[in-house]
Amino acid sequence: MLTKFRELIFYGNDSDITNALYKDFLLNEENVFVFSDTEPTLNLEIPIRPLEELANTTALNEKSIYVLTSCTTALRDALLRCVPLDAKISATGLDSHSSRTPLVLISPPKAGSHLLITLVGSFGYQAGRILPFNPLGGHWYTLDYDSIHTSAQDYFFYRNNRGNNYGGRLEAFERCLGVAMYRHPRDIIKSRLNYNFDPQNAVMGRYMEGATRRAQCESLLDENSVFRDIGRELADFTNWAKFPNVIPIAYEEFCSQEPEDTSPLDIVWELQLHLQIGGRPSVYLEKSLGNSPTFSTGQVFAPDDDVDALSDVLTQKCRYYMDALGYESSSPYSDYFRKARQRVFSTQDNRPVDLPIRIENTNLFAIYYQDKAFYAACLSKEGTDFLQSLGVDMPYTLQSENLEDLLFKVRMIETGQKFPVPANFKP
Repeated sequence: MLTKFRELIFYGNDSDITNALYKDFLLNEENVFVFSDTEPTLNLEIPIRPLEELANTTALNEKSIYVLTSCTTALRDALLRCVPLDAKISATGLDSHSSRTPLVLISPPKAGSHLLITLVGSFGYQAGRILPFNPLGGHWYTLDYDSIHTSAQDYFFYRNNRGNNYGGRLEAFERCLGVAMYRHPRDIIKSRLNYNFDPQNAVMGRYMEGATRRAQCESLLDENSVFRDIGRELADFTNWAKFPNVIPIAYEEFCSQEPEDTSPLDIVWELQLHLQIGGRPSVYLEKSLGNSPTFSTGQVFAPDDDVDALSDVLTQKCRYYMDALGYESSSPYSDYFRKARQRVFSTQDNRPVDLPIRIENTNLFAIYYQDKAFYAACLSKEGTDFLQSLGVDMPYTLQSENLEDLLFKVRMIETGQKFPVPANFKP
């Protein structure tokens, strides 16, 4: 597929995109197509087509397409229609734009995590850490342990059900888009075999020191060894692909031109449209594949006698994972991912608004969440005496829509640093 015209452009406001549209139309009228869900007021007689007419058609290839809408849902749907097109797409950046939408990265170990991190870095995302209460747009985060290797059960059950009195209702996961990277289990095992038994790479590197490579490979599939049962582990990672805000991709999509109708540029382009990231896919692909420390083009299903000798055992253990993601024992490629991405991925904020929930305590304050804001209430006599010494009328409550900002103010007060004490707030 030719992709030399593919480019995604976002403008800051309606005025900016309108001005760009005028210039484009005056220079090359026959190659400009405008789609809108309203009747925009334009100074030029430019044909306006309904958004519903934006579809996969060769007539739009190598054209300049303008998407005019103020609705995030409509924009997401319109950009999804542009996936097959080889065209320049222009739109106004809305709340769904990557600069305003946080990102969560997910991947089983040795399934392409370094490539994923490098790719989103080339997109312009800044690296965050464990997902906070108020994640920032334009940043990517992990869900637990400061690692992207967090399985669904680890996150939803062990951390946010059993380990959280409030069932994780305050977690920001649904406010984020997620990207989950998968890989054929045969190549996951091979990568782990070459990585995990090196003391310079992993803390268990001396496990089975002196054993043959075949025996080490067998231990990776042995549920009684030090390693986690790979079948259960990978099966749980498939659960991420069932969420409406998680975009599934496959490592193999970046490695080969097979099947013939897809290429690494296609998957980058799809991610740009889903995540709303401006630029050219060719530029991002060059930056990511060229800078990933562990990516090697063509290393898909490379010969390995030790791994292939255990193919039947591996397939049996990973049957659920392979069936769910469309993998076959004899081929690394699956069309599941391309088909799964043929839908709009969306975010929501379903955190409770009417229930005050205490989320943590500091030296002097109790930190609460209610109505999409955070509060620091001074409840102790020690804290009351301290604040009164500052000349503050009681009762005293701090408020902020940003948890990190609130905690900063609390630390300033508790350490006796000069801080402009705001007026009392009564929720």
